[in-house]
Amino acid sequence: MKNRNLILLFGGAVAGVVCLGVQPAAAIAPFRAEFEELYIVEEGGTPEQQKLAELYNDNAKGKCWTCHANMKELGYDTAYGKLVRNSYGRALSQFLDKENFGVDRRRQEPEAAKAEIQEAMKKVAEMKVNPEDPDSPTFGELMSKGELPGDGKPDAEDLEAATKKLKEEGKL
Repeated sequence: MKNRNLILLFGGAVAGVVCLGVQPAAAIAPFRAEFEELYIVEEGGTPEQQKLAELYNDNAKGKCWTCHANMKELGYDTAYGKLVRNSYGRALSQFLDKENFGVDRRRQEPEAAKAEIQEAMKKVAEMKVNPEDPDSPTFGELMSKGELPGDGKPDAEDLEAATKKLKEEGKL
């Protein structure tokens, strides 16, 4: 009887998650993995590499927030989640479309997908954080100093689009 109740409870929880439309962020997992492979040195690196790894592994500043603005920490409604990118995420979006890196493609062309992601990240590393400022450092220069590449601020266009979308969906 207890096992049956557990099965019903678990099944109900799974059904609830499916009905709510909660989806894992699987489309972004390859981006994160390639960033980690290219830039995160956990042990034996320079002091700057160690500092970058430490910042990256801070769940309030790094990981997802390397590319996205942590809207909750900035005082926005939690409905924004990871809809808004920061400067680094926005720059990456010029070269990568997460829709091109679904499970099927990654299974069929794992090496090509990996190479495409890494190539885009290398291009972004050469871009200036503020393209309008000739003295602005590149994203790569920030990382070589042990700093996260994103500025943590919401990209204005992403924020506007996310706000519009959430209002249309009745979430704001």
